[in-house]
Amino acid sequence: MRNISLNNESIRLKSNKKYIVIDALYIDNIRQIPFICDIDNNSLEILRTEVFPYTDTPFAEFNSCSEIFKIEQIKKINYHNINVKDNSIFSTDTGLIIFINKEIFSSFIKNFSYEDLVNSDLEIIDINYWDLITNDLDLDDVGLILSSGLNYGVDFSGSGTYKVTQIGTQS
Repeated sequence: MRNISLNNESIRLKSNKKYIVIDALYIDNIRQIPFICDIDNNSLEILRTEVFPYTDTPFAEFNSCSEIFKIEQIKKINYHNINVKDNSIFSTDTGLIIFINKEIFSSFIKNFSYEDLVNSDLEIIDINYWDLITNDLDLDDVGLILSSGLNYGVDFSGSGTYKVTQIGTQS
């Protein structure tokens, strides 16, 4: 079973774990940095400021309280309402985001290629590639969500700035 949402399905996460929520394209920027080995809170701040100096919210940190993450938990934010100190806010250019368990973040990004993920003649993403890079991971260590676009009844509609919320919260 794949942990992918292409049509607003929920994904599975480990309860009580921290996830990095990031646009899949941005991972390639991180992978080019040689010092990436073990990610801790200090290195996350370095990533924010050094790797993404022109983006206030390149990725979010999300503490999962449930094993199910619903697409409705991603809320659109007006750029002028952003609190840059709020680590639950992220930006996306592609509308293709990945939830990565912080414990495996370093190893995952070393093996990931955005170009390989979207290089498919038949589908939006290359499912075989996704299977290859996630095969040795627990199902709920990484989840992939593709925005279904406008007019689907959810805030996560593509590029923009979003906040990842817990179930039942609005902000």
